[in-house]
Amino acid sequence: MVVSKHKLVEPSKTLQENVCSRHNELIKMFCRTDRVCICYLCFVDKHRRHDAVSAEAEWTERQEQLWASREEVKERIQSREDHVDLLQREMEAIDRSADQTVESSERIFSELIQVIQRKSGDVRRLVRSQQETEVNRARELQEKLKQEISELRGKDAELERLTHMEDHTQFLRSYPSPPPLGQSPPSPGFKPRPLRYFEAVTAAVSGLRDHLQALVSEDCTITSGTVAEVDVLLSPPAPVTREDFLKYSCEITLDVNTAHNNLMLSNSNRKVTAKLLQLHPLSAERFTESPQVLSRERLGERCYWEVECRGQNVSVAVASKNADRVGSEEKCNFGWNDKSWALYCGYSGCFFWYNSIKTEVSRFPAFKVGVYLDQRAGALSFFHISDSMTLLHRVHARFPPPLLAGLGLHGQLRSGTAEIRKLE
Repeated sequence: MVVSKHKLVEPSKTLQENVCSRHNELIKMFCRTDRVCICYLCFVDKHRRHDAVSAEAEWTERQEQLWASREEVKERIQSREDHVDLLQREMEAIDRSADQTVESSERIFSELIQVIQRKSGDVRRLVRSQQETEVNRARELQEKLKQEISELRGKDAELERLTHMEDHTQFLRSYPSPPPLGQSPPSPGFKPRPLRYFEAVTAAVSGLRDHLQALVSEDCTITSGTVAEVDVLLSPPAPVTREDFLKYSCEITLDVNTAHNNLMLSNSNRKVTAKLLQLHPLSAERFTESPQVLSRERLGERCYWEVECRGQNVSVAVASKNADRVGSEEKCNFGWNDKSWALYCGYSGCFFWYNSIKTEVSRFPAFKVGVYLDQRAGALSFFHISDSMTLLHRVHARFPPPLLAGLGLHGQLRSGTAEIRKLE
């Protein structure tokens, strides 16, 4: 069949538009110089010296450009969605923090009111007690004075009676000598005091009030200045190109105290190689069964690093500092628990592991892996680094700090190497 050698296409609804109006030939070429579609005769006639290709070749190249543009748009969409999620979490965190602060403030002020009420009761009882003591003292003294006045009045009456006696003999018999009045003072036991008894207490309470008001006013000013502002919208945009990611490159070295005894560190503790029975010092932080090692440095809020992998089942991971290190590989391997996230790279492809769940991300090996962690946005991304930067996998999660970088060599023959690249 002759037809079998021809290329069949879908019927065109705009066939007339695909025909050259000048030469009545089918338009199958594209002039890049004039950026116009042409037929073969147009090319021979007016576009001979122009840069022209077949329409199919131009379409193919434009499709590649479209795919690249779409990938960039998707990256931007993902970045915006990450910021939307971040803002949502920020608002929820603000609400929780505000609720907790209001609840705590109300409880503290209630306790402060109770303290003031207790102090008020103490002052009231003290004043009343002192009042009763002083009044009883004054009343007792008053009664003594009244008794003395009564006695003096009686003596005064007797003296008055004698003054009226005209019989000399009878007078002298009744009053042989002047009666002694005694040496008692005019007011025994009484010292005049100013009529201000509890003004000192009032002054002390007033001073406490003024001091408390000043203290509360100052603390409220300080508190209003310590409320954290929401600066999410002012955060720098998510990186897109490798140059953008390199701005967040971080210095990472491996911690020999965490390295399994079948791992050897070299190149300033940036490279790990599978090698049996290394004489590492004793350490409670060392992996006992899993052939893995953690970084010395804690990972920052935003950080980027790259790892060169050689071998089967090399793991590139982010792990909580509290991840288990003593126990079986099923318990401690990166990504086989809920405290670590890992990309496993080998000759058969790349797989992402978290909490014992395996996800295939690429059927092709990745010998150079870029890792970008944004703890505030709750995003962890793995990239294949070659002439370009290709996203392998991105996961969104709540990462419990402090976090560490991790490397593992899990091949059956316990072979391979992994090295953290020194980025300029």
